[in-house]
Amino acid sequence: MRSGKNALLREIISRMRHMVHSSTSDRLPPIRNLAATWGVSHPVVARAARCLRSEALLQFGKGRP
Repeated sequence: MRSGKNALLREIISRMRHMVHSSTSDRLPPIRNLAATWGVSHPVVARAARCLRSEALLQFGKGRP
C-alpha cells in the first residue's frame, strides 16, 4: 500500500513540475483546487508542493498576494 502512496505523490510532483515549467503565469492554482481537479486529497498536493519548494521550484505562503 505504501508504494501506491509514493507512486501517487511522484505523479502529483511530476504534474506540478510540468505546470511550473510550462505555465506563462508566475502562479499555480490553489492547492485545494489542484486536489479537486486531480481527484486526490489536499494533503497529497500540499506534500508535493513542499517537495517542489525544497527544490526551489515553488514559493508559497498563506495569504500571499
